[in-house]
Formats: sequence, C-alpha cells, structure tokens
Amino acid sequence: MPFDPKTVTIEADLSRADVQVLHDLCAGKPVVEFGAGGSTVLLARCAGRVTSYEPDPRWWKLARDRLNRETEPTCTANVVHLPACAAPPPDAPKAGVYFIDGPPEHRPAWVREAILRKLAPVIVVHDSRRPDLMSGLEFLTRPPVMLKLESLEWHARQSNMLVIRVRNQPVRWSNWNLTERNGRAPHLHMQGPKPK
Repeated sequence: MPFDPKTVTIEADLSRADVQVLHDLCAGKPVVEFGAGGSTVLLARCAGRVTSYEPDPRWWKLARDRLNRETEPTCTANVVHLPACAAPPPDAPKAGVYFIDGPPEHRPAWVREAILRKLAPVIVVHDSRRPDLMSGLEFLTRPPVMLKLESLEWHARQSNMLVIRVRNQPVRWSNWNLTERNGRAPHLHMQGPKPK
C-alpha cells in the first residue's frame, strides 16, 4: 500500500503536519535519524534507506522490535544502539536528510556537527516549539554555522519541525552598492566618494 501522509496510522509523537513534512522531505531518500521510535517505522515506509541511532537501550529494542513486525517497509531500516551518542559518530553516513529527534540535550550537537561536516543538505529537528530546545540552537544565527546555511524554516508548514537547508558553497558578504553600481537607485551614488 502506498504511503499516504494524510491517512497513515501514526504511532509516534508526531502530528499529521509533522508526518507530511517528513514524507515530503524524506520520500525515496537515504535518511539518518537520531532518536529511534515510531518515526523510524514511518520513515521505513517512505524513505530510500534509514539508519537510526538510539542511545537508550529500551528505545533501541522497542524500535527494532517494531521494525521487525513492520509489514509495509519500502526500504532497509537499521537501528543502531550507540550509548555515547552526544553527536554523530565519526563514521556517520552522509544522507539526503538528517532527522534529529533524540534526547534534547544532545540535539544541538547533532545539528551543529551535521551542518559543519556536511552530512546532509537538509536537517530536520523535531519539537520546534520547545523553548529549551530551541535556545540550544542559537549557534544557527552566528558564524561559522550561519554562513553554511541556505535557509531556516521554523514550524515548517504548521508542523512542529525546524527545517534547515545547508548550502553547498559558503555565503560571502557583498556590498551591493559597490558590486551592483549599475541599476541601483541614483541617490545611493550621490552620497560620499564614488567607489574606485
């Protein structure tokens, strides 16, 4: 049965809007997840491949057991128990999407490392309305991380997700009054000395 985000049964701490965002971003792509659970089963139904890291042995076993019972997987899904999971491991694979939903105290390090190591062009963080979690992501607005970002979408499409898009090339600052002299408003060139 095809995955329909509007009707699929949700056995996870995700809203219908969350499931729609995950489906739109992850369908057919390799996904790395931090924090296994019901979302792992949903991703196994629509992603191209899922590697999920889980630090808590109870959640690891629960997610693994649920995947073993899954009757509609469309891809290989692997749940890795990684007790020291404060950041992506050195051998963490690159993916199309990193979905970060593990223990809140470790999420900022996962986000930062995924951006700086260019592990994925899209990073999705769950619980974008939790002030304590979001305050831990203040580094998104400062260099060097900020210069690697293409966009931030808070509460993407009414969901509880933060969608971060990472640029291929770093952003360089440019003084548009100097680089785009032709076609600029005339009054901008009348103030002060003309650029050389």
